[in-house]
Amino acid sequence: MSKFFLFFEDEFYRILPQKSSFRSWDNDNDYKWDELYQMEYSENIRLYKDEKRSYIKSLYAEKCAFLAIWMRDFILFKECAELAIENSSDIDFRGLNDELDRYLAECERKIKERKAEDIITFWIDAVPYGETGNMCFWNEIKEKAVSFERAYAVTPNTKPVFRTMFCEKKEITDEGYKIRKVDEKNSSLIRMLKSNDYEVKTISGYFGDIAKETEIKKVFGFRTPTSLILWHMLMQLMDTEGRQFIICHFFAETHYPYLSMEIEGYDNDESVRRTAGEKKTDNQLRYYSRFFPPYASFIYMSDHGKGG
Repeated sequence: MSKFFLFFEDEFYRILPQKSSFRSWDNDNDYKWDELYQMEYSENIRLYKDEKRSYIKSLYAEKCAFLAIWMRDFILFKECAELAIENSSDIDFRGLNDELDRYLAECERKIKERKAEDIITFWIDAVPYGETGNMCFWNEIKEKAVSFERAYAVTPNTKPVFRTMFCEKKEITDEGYKIRKVDEKNSSLIRMLKSNDYEVKTISGYFGDIAKETEIKKVFGFRTPTSLILWHMLMQLMDTEGRQFIICHFFAETHYPYLSMEIEGYDNDESVRRTAGEKKTDNQLRYYSRFFPPYASFIYMSDHGKGG
């Protein structure tokens, strides 16, 4: 993949009005102001809708398009590009669209040539059992898949579930809470996978130090959108030939406070944000399914319900 790049020749800056941030939900000092992806999109799309002058509207649409492609949200990019075109943007979005389509088609072609028997897990955080009404793609997959109806989380929190999956340790009984980092030494799952020639990778903005040995060498923010996680899954597959075991962990849109780069995904009531977030993740999975390797096995899962 080294010959494929996306270049951004312009930078966009906007000083947003001071307002309360969803960052107050978690006071861990290691978390950055990374919900700004969602905040900035929400602010600019609102300004676009309120603005009457076509030229200024085109600038807001351009900023939204930039944010979308930066987050590798190609569905949203095309929507924002159309808004910019409608308002006579100076940027050649039609040409950019065509170039992007050619690039993605080449990615798809290369992925379809992949022969490895990969295992890819989509960990969709905080979706309660039986509450997938907003996730049409997931439900379609479920109809064709083996579904485990008596699979229970060891505890309704994300990192304890991660420890149990990899190390077979319950939080209290087996003192799993003492495990600060999962690696080949303490993980029977990693040892088993590596003995079968699998490279083990996780892609998440939330796992932190516990997954330091498996996380791809990319620093993600706490609110990293589903689209960017899936993009790096694609890049991991395109940059390797051997078998891959990859966990893609989606947190921002489906876990409280449910933040997504959608019109209703930031500055709205909690229930509205949650619905928008679940639909966003589901739509991204559907879109990126065109890049799923042909010989891979896929696991769709969640870890707990609301409030975990």
